[in-house]
Amino acid sequence: MKLFWTRVHERLRSGENVFIALVVEHTIHSPGTTGARLAVFTSGETIGTIGGGVMESKVIDTAREALLTGSFDPNLCVLVHRKDGEGEKSGMMCAGQQTNLYYLLRADAHIEVLQAVSGTEKRGDAGILTFSFSNVEFDLGILDLASGQSWLRSSSDTWVYSEQILNLQRIGIFGGGHCGLALSRTMNHLGFHVTIVDDRTGLKTMGNNSFADVQLIVSDMEESATRISHPETTEIVVMTTDMTTDIRALKGALSLPFPFVGVMGSMAKIGNIRKALREEGFSNDELSRISGPVGISIQSHTPEEIAVSVAAQLLERRSPNR
Repeated sequence: MKLFWTRVHERLRSGENVFIALVVEHTIHSPGTTGARLAVFTSGETIGTIGGGVMESKVIDTAREALLTGSFDPNLCVLVHRKDGEGEKSGMMCAGQQTNLYYLLRADAHIEVLQAVSGTEKRGDAGILTFSFSNVEFDLGILDLASGQSWLRSSSDTWVYSEQILNLQRIGIFGGGHCGLALSRTMNHLGFHVTIVDDRTGLKTMGNNSFADVQLIVSDMEESATRISHPETTEIVVMTTDMTTDIRALKGALSLPFPFVGVMGSMAKIGNIRKALREEGFSNDELSRISGPVGISIQSHTPEEIAVSVAAQLLERRSPNR
């Protein structure tokens, strides 16, 4: 959930305590997946989810009691989503299991650290937020791509959970037309940080795009790639107005370490793009980075259908346990 910590900080700033539940580990088939989060406020309002159902209802009851009494010890809880076997039962029959971290954030104790986290989150900067039984800490400006978005270190008698405030799920969309707008919407709803780039000014679809975190207008699409922050964790989709502009966008993209470079279009168009880039000196290894036509094959035609197919391909690239 975008700006989760900012919303938590707003409540702390108003003098409220906030109960949070974070999914810090999960196995396949678990309804709650790593990174899912839930906040319960004194008013009874909640934001986010850790998997829903009877499990979440029980957590909310626990949260309301903790908020009422003001007394709660942070803890990890491993919940098993089945009737048989060892472990605490969640009441759900989905199979798999998840580990939840429960923490009562106090307005009198945690406001300063959450203020720093909120500012970092809103700016899109890097930093690492760490929870332990005894403390909540924040290290501004730290980025650890090797560790992923979050990690848990635990033993029989202690635990430490850390997460990166910078959203590592990132997409750069080259082309601000109808397909770019639809893809921005879909990826925003999936929690991605979205950057969209075009070389046209006054474009209506760019004006209507409230889903992109960053909008860029460039004079030449070849410079688009250099304007993307954190290229090492950003997946690129090229869907400009024509093949010539696609080629210029790709010339820039292939010079940077984007983990995925997809291009919208027919097989014939993709073949012509590869040929043109080869003639400009790009090697077979460089051209092999291009995925096209981008998206899974689901007979997509409309911008919304194309967005679904592209999103599905990007999600498919995740590890099996994501």
